[in-house]
Amino acid sequence: MKQYRKYSKQIKRILFLTAALNSFSALADYKPSCYKPYTYRDPHYVDCRPIDCPPQDKCCQQQPTACNCLWGWYDGLSPSIGVDLKVTHFGGRRDWHQQFPKVYPGANIYVDVRFHQFVSVELGYEQSTRLVKSNNFDAKTPFFGFNLDGFAYTRRIDLKMPHLDINFHSCMMSNIEFLASFGIGFLFVDMRQTQVKGPNDPTRSFITNSIVDMRTENRPVPRARLGAMVYLSPNIGVRALVGVDGTSQVRVKGNPYIVFSNNNVAVKLFQDSFYASLGLFLRFG
Repeated sequence: MKQYRKYSKQIKRILFLTAALNSFSALADYKPSCYKPYTYRDPHYVDCRPIDCPPQDKCCQQQPTACNCLWGWYDGLSPSIGVDLKVTHFGGRRDWHQQFPKVYPGANIYVDVRFHQFVSVELGYEQSTRLVKSNNFDAKTPFFGFNLDGFAYTRRIDLKMPHLDINFHSCMMSNIEFLASFGIGFLFVDMRQTQVKGPNDPTRSFITNSIVDMRTENRPVPRARLGAMVYLSPNIGVRALVGVDGTSQVRVKGNPYIVFSNNNVAVKLFQDSFYASLGLFLRFG
């Protein structure tokens, strides 16, 4: 009986060691099951993590090794809406640079419709806050060669721009996209001048009256933007952009245009504008 118990314990030890060795062997030979797409934002998106596949593993060889993010054309449209806070540097040209504010805070509201893995169309409306700037002239600062000493006025100005852009998307990570955008905007410069004091030399009033009365053309301008989109959840994300608008072609209109042209005063008031924006968007579908 004692010998039986002795051999029984030895047999149990041998069986335990055998089971442990088999477990470690099975763990060492373990191969993961076939890769399945990981949907992050919508059914079109997959997490395309590179896989180091052994040549003999056919299951692994069939899986994607590059980031495709989207599969071809969308089965339907994928719209989104968003709001960006925006800061624009919109400086004046030549002697106009002291006559306008240089930085314009504002916002952009837009609707974006994505219909392909790399392409979407955006329709939006941008508007800056209304700014007020006071301008005073003295003999030490001639204006395009004119001495407007004593002349003073205030200007209220804000920028408005409906725009239509084509956005090109490229995957950087499973929830981050690079964005390049090109489009056209229709710029409205809403400005009003109020004369505070006339020039000391009344013969210069034809220039100062034109400054007070001037308005600008409402005209289309080209746009270009670069940035990134980060998805915080399947339907909510953050977008950051920097861009440039071709505002240097905006000109004075009406009678001030004629007066300025005849007296070598620049009729194109602005430089190209540069801006940065940051905002949230909500995606549907």
